[in-house]
Amino acid sequence: MGSRASIALVVTLIAALATGCTRRNDGYCCTDGALCDDVGGVLQACTTAGTMCDDTGALDGTPHTCVADPNASDCNGPDDCNPTNPVCLDHVCVPCDADADCPTEAEPRCDRASHRCTGCDGPDSCARFPDTLVCGDGGACVACEEPAAPTESASCPVATPVCSTADECRVCTDHRECGSGACDLGTGMCVPADAIAYVEEGASGGNVQCTRAAPCRRPSLGVAVAGVDRPFIVVAAGDYTDDVSIVDKDLTIIGYGASVTAASNGPAISVASTDAHVALYGLTVTSSPVGVSCTGAASSDVALTAVDVTVEMSGMLGMALTHCDLVMTRSRVSSNNDGGISLTQGSNFDITNSIIDGNGGPGEAFGGIRIETPRTTAVRLAFNTIADNTSSTTSGSFFPGIRCESTSTLPAFHSNIVTGNHGGSGDVQVGGSTGCGYEYSLVNPAIGGATNVTGNPGFTTTYHLTTGSPAVDKGKPDSGVLEDYDAQLRPPDVPDIGADEL
Repeated sequence: MGSRASIALVVTLIAALATGCTRRNDGYCCTDGALCDDVGGVLQACTTAGTMCDDTGALDGTPHTCVADPNASDCNGPDDCNPTNPVCLDHVCVPCDADADCPTEAEPRCDRASHRCTGCDGPDSCARFPDTLVCGDGGACVACEEPAAPTESASCPVATPVCSTADECRVCTDHRECGSGACDLGTGMCVPADAIAYVEEGASGGNVQCTRAAPCRRPSLGVAVAGVDRPFIVVAAGDYTDDVSIVDKDLTIIGYGASVTAASNGPAISVASTDAHVALYGLTVTSSPVGVSCTGAASSDVALTAVDVTVEMSGMLGMALTHCDLVMTRSRVSSNNDGGISLTQGSNFDITNSIIDGNGGPGEAFGGIRIETPRTTAVRLAFNTIADNTSSTTSGSFFPGIRCESTSTLPAFHSNIVTGNHGGSGDVQVGGSTGCGYEYSLVNPAIGGATNVTGNPGFTTTYHLTTGSPAVDKGKPDSGVLEDYDAQLRPPDVPDIGADEL
C-alpha cells in the first residue's frame, strides 16, 4: 500500500511539473535576474506596500521572500517621509506611485508593483524630460541613440544634429557624420541637400543640375552649377577621369572614396583666382601630369585646404602652389615624379599630420617640399613625416627632404620626421636659407639642436611608428596639434614626432 502511495505522489509531481505553475505564490519573489536562475528564472515583485524582495536572504535568512522594507516607515502624508521614500502610500513611505515621482533620466519609470523607480520601457517614460526624449537600450532616457559611429539623428535638433557615442546631441565635426554628406564646419550644422551639388560615377549624361535625385556624372559638372547658394559638392565613391577647374569660386569638394585622374595634359584639379577659397576632403588625386595646382596673384587672397587627401603618382609635381596659401592636414603626397609640394611666390602654409614620401627623382631641384619666400611669417610645418624623397645629387641648394628659402626668419618647423631622403650633398635632409629652423624633430642624418633627435625612426611600411622609436614622446609639448594622421588623439605634454602617434 505504501509503495502505491509513493508512486501516486511521484505521478502527481510529474504532472505538476509538466503543466507548470498555475497560481501566483505570494510568498515568492525575485527581482534580480542573475539570482533567479536557481528558481527557474521567474521574476516576481512584492506587491504589498512597505515590503521589498530579499533576493539573497540577507535580511531574514530566506532567499526570495517578501520582507518589510527597512527604509519604509509609517506616514500620514509626504511630510512624514524621507528623500529616499518620499511618497506616502497606504500609510507607508515608498519611492514612487507614478512616473512623475521618479526625478532622474536614469530611472524615469515607476514600477507599479514594487513602487520603485526603474528604467524606461518606451518614449512615454521619457516624455517629461524635454532634452532626453529617447528611451535608451540601457533603460535611461537619452537625447538620442545611434550605432557606434557618430551620425546625424532625427532625435537631435538642427543646431546639434549628430548623436555622439555618449548618446548626446552635438555639432557635426566631419562631413561623413551628416546624412546629406556635408557639414558646415563653421556652424556645426549639417548642410541641406539643396545647397549641395551631387556627383556620382555612371550617372546619366543628361543630368546637368546635379541634384541628389539626379546627380551629375563628373566633378567638373558639379563645379559648373555650384556657387554662392550651392557651395558644396559631394562626390560619391568611384573613379573619375576629369579636369576639375575652379575659377573665382568658394567651394568645398567632399569625395571620400573617390579618385580623380586628369583627362588632359593639365592638372587633375586646378584653382585659378584672385579671391577664392577651395577645400578638398577625402579625395584621391592620382596618375595625372600635375595633381593639384593653385595659382593666384601677388595681391590675391587665394587659399587651398586639403584634409584626408591623397595626391599620388603625378608625372610632374604633386601639388604646385603659386601665390596660394595651403592648409593641409591628415593627407599624403606620394610618388610624384618632379617633387611633392611646391610653395612659391608668397604662398603661406600650415601643414600638419601629413606624410610626404617617395617624391622627386635624381634630376629634380627638390624631393619632399620646396618653400620659397612665404608672404608672411604666419606659417607652420609640424608633425609631418617626410621620408624617402629624392632630389638632384648635385651639391648646392638641392635638398631632398625640405628645401626652404626665406628672406624672413620663420617660426621653427617642429615635430617633423625627415629621414631616408636622398640627394644634394651627402644626403643632407634639409637646407636653404638661415630663415628656416628646426626644433623637436627627428632628422637623420642629424642636424644638431638641443631638442632635435636622430636615428632610425622605426617605421612600419605605412610610416607609422613602432615601439622603441626615438621619435616617441619627443615632439613639441603644448603645440595645439591634438590629433595625428589617423585622427588619433595626441597627449599634449609628450606627443610623438612625425605624422603618427604611436
